[in-house]
Amino acid sequence: DTTSKRAQVMLGHVVPFLLGSGGMESSAQNVQAYAITTLIQIVKKCPNVLLRPYIPQILEKFLASLSSLEPQAVNYIHLNADKYGLTGDEIDRMRLSSIRMSPMMETIERYLLDGLDEPSMKDTATSLEGVLRTAVGLPSKVGCSRGLVHLSTRSYHFRPYADKFVQLLKKHVLDRNDTVSVSYSYALGYLMRLASDGRVVDTIEFAKGLYFDAQEPRHRVVSGEIIHSMAKLSSDRFAHFAAAALPFVFVAKHDTDEHVRDPFEKTWQDHVGGPRAVSLYLSE
Repeated sequence: DTTSKRAQVMLGHVVPFLLGSGGMESSAQNVQAYAITTLIQIVKKCPNVLLRPYIPQILEKFLASLSSLEPQAVNYIHLNADKYGLTGDEIDRMRLSSIRMSPMMETIERYLLDGLDEPSMKDTATSLEGVLRTAVGLPSKVGCSRGLVHLSTRSYHFRPYADKFVQLLKKHVLDRNDTVSVSYSYALGYLMRLASDGRVVDTIEFAKGLYFDAQEPRHRVVSGEIIHSMAKLSSDRFAHFAAAALPFVFVAKHDTDEHVRDPFEKTWQDHVGGPRAVSLYLSE
């Protein structure tokens, strides 16, 4: 009942308790599990108008907990992948699948982020920024990137915050984990739909800098992933700035490293009609 004073009072007591030391921050796993299950049920059944004041707090705690609640065995297997005949990428793909199917991630995407209005978006953006700056584990980082993708495609109220998150992701895209770098590049591609023209140009120049000033080959790979994500996920914006991007793509698609070359080659094939198209950008 959205007009019920009793419901508001109950949420005011219950949500902080379940998020605190008596709930999700408890050292007892069964207490954590009970708190999470209860919060998920509250989020799913509570009207948006009553839940909105608590969305930033719940979102921040859920995203941070994606890493802390991951079984320790996963980290052990990741560190000892060779013993089990696995690669780090194979394990990360399984971790990504687990995150996508997580009840917490489903609750974040389908209920928390979809229930925002303009006032609550401001506090939610602040909470998301805080998690993005402090996240240490792959699940939390990927959860942040999925949240940004969801907001970029579903929420009109997120547009004023797009430029800020583009700038923030540029600082974190060179993660030591390649899967996280790709995930952040993917989110950047979606954010370009809402970003200002100046920020789009800055991002293209940032990718060029990563490539030409690269300290190691993986930096050139990340550059290619950023450009490819922009071209694939925000194709209209990318086409508008083709003169700034495609000459660079043409050079980079001839890189001597196959892993670097691949995303640039895909971008060129998707956006250029034929071999004579290069003549359009000779001056650039």
